[in-house]
Amino acid sequence: MQILSRFDLIIPICLQVAILTLIAKKSLQQRFKWFFIYILYYFVVAILRLAVSGNKHAYFQVYWATSALAILFTFLAVRESFLNALKAFAQLRWFRRLFWIIIALAIAYSLAKAILQPPILHHPLESAIIFGELTLDYLIIGAAIFFFAAVAWYHIKKSQWEYGVILGFSMNAALANFGVLTRSIFGTRFTIVSEGLPAVAYIVAELTWLLNFIRKEPTRPDQSGLPVDLTPEQIMADLKSYQQFVANARAFLRRKKHKR
Repeated sequence: MQILSRFDLIIPICLQVAILTLIAKKSLQQRFKWFFIYILYYFVVAILRLAVSGNKHAYFQVYWATSALAILFTFLAVRESFLNALKAFAQLRWFRRLFWIIIALAIAYSLAKAILQPPILHHPLESAIIFGELTLDYLIIGAAIFFFAAVAWYHIKKSQWEYGVILGFSMNAALANFGVLTRSIFGTRFTIVSEGLPAVAYIVAELTWLLNFIRKEPTRPDQSGLPVDLTPEQIMADLKSYQQFVANARAFLRRKKHKR
């Protein structure tokens, strides 16, 4: 088998079972609905790929047939954790603008790569899927940088499980991107890198998710953090109160100046 060894398929299956079990045991299916579906989908896909792993032609058919839907579930799972933790900040105009600027840059970079270094493939569907995978990788990396910068800036201590989910996706995207780029540029010349690295990247991501859900989500802030642990909603409420205070202060000063 040239694409992935059976060993590289069995490990993800075992990790997926463990992740699904943890999510179900902690009753997190609603909070991480799309992530749960994403892992379940990849579990079914891994079983199918393992079943046809002895037939190269059949394996390729299964691989490409399941890759397109995987892109959609990946996007929905990342979006879910992002909004779970930072949805309240979407009310800020500058926050929305900065987020979309980062997303636009990621898409522009992906388009530039596709135009300047088009995939060396003969089938247009395979080229479209690889372009989708590359674009999604850049989007995940850009969104993850924005996400963790916002978390650090606002000192948000809650939603630790969401942080772990996004961290796993970003690690997978960063590592797998090298493999996808190798295939898009060189075709099948460096099969070990283009096919082996994405498999390793996904195992690293699954280990990150497993360790993430094994630990108990903290209910109180660390002693090393801020003395008060605020939710995004509380932070937004405070920001609005500060904005109202500033507006009232400005109105008071204007009236004073006008009386003079």
